Amino acid sequence: METLNSPQGKHELVSYLKSFRNCNSQELELRANEIMGNVRKVMQPYLSIGGNDPLNEYYAPIINGLETAFQNKDYKNEFPRALEGMADLIELE
Repeated sequence: METLNSPQGKHELVSYLKSFRNCNSQELELRANEIMGNVRKVMQPYLSIGGNDPLNEYYAPIINGLETAFQNKDYKNEFPRALEGMADLIELE
């Protein structure tokens, strides 16, 4: 499996997240900390806007869902769905 090591922006993040589509749960578990670190780094500016900013309101729910999936350690169902949902949401923006 070949992935970008450190996406620099949200459009690179989409490609990075999509690179995990065919990973099994063991591969996702092994890479989960790296994935979350990259998501947090790229998406932090959108969360730090705060208030009623439309970008904050747009991204906060999916980022929170991804964080929850990561904390639940469900790498078979919940985490892959959250990764896919994040990639799809960024593409739709």
